[in-house]
Amino acid sequence: SQIPMPAISSVVTEDDINAQYIKVMDSFPTREEFKLHLERLGVTEKQVKADIAEQLSQQKLMEAIAAEIKVSDNEAQVFYQSAKDFLFKRPAGYSVNIATFKNDAAAKLAQKAIADGANWDKIIEEHKADIESSTPLASPMILTPSMIKQTPALTKLQNLELNKVSSVIPLGKGVSYIAINHGKTPARVMTFNEVSADVVNAVKSQKMQTAQTKFFKDMRDRAKVKILDES
Repeated sequence: SQIPMPAISSVVTEDDINAQYIKVMDSFPTREEFKLHLERLGVTEKQVKADIAEQLSQQKLMEAIAAEIKVSDNEAQVFYQSAKDFLFKRPAGYSVNIATFKNDAAAKLAQKAIADGANWDKIIEEHKADIESSTPLASPMILTPSMIKQTPALTKLQNLELNKVSSVIPLGKGVSYIAINHGKTPARVMTFNEVSADVVNAVKSQKMQTAQTKFFKDMRDRAKVKILDES
């Protein structure tokens, strides 16, 4: 069956175009610099807005196609079974919570509070302004041997007392971290329930690509190109 062409001409409004145009202008320090930029490129406001209209139309078109795509439970299960051994296999490693800090003083304060019994998530939230990255206590990351090899400063994690917060460990360039090692975890295939959202997104992406290809093929087929013989 053919994929119907969404009616996008009535969806992309002047307000949409003007709002996006303002965003483009706001990406420059001043309006004057934006105007100078257009002059250097040799384009007008009208041309820029025409390009924006085309981009928004394409975006709306893709959104309209995506809205029609559904993934059944059976499709998700079939994809999971076919891909689980290479897409959803978690390697062996160490289960760790880790938080990297931009501020060594903040790292020391957080470490002491957690060592004294404070909740990891609560303390991480309190110091979030000084944290580059962190993992929630309930969702530790798996630190693999290859990751440790690539970052020698992580080797200390292997010998930490289990389920106790580490001391502040420098990573270099002013960054340090604290961590909790929950122990070794074996390699295993993650269950469908653990990765169901990723599975659905993967199937939807495949179907989206197929739908887009068919949609544009249908458009080309409808556009009858006539070659006139002028001889």
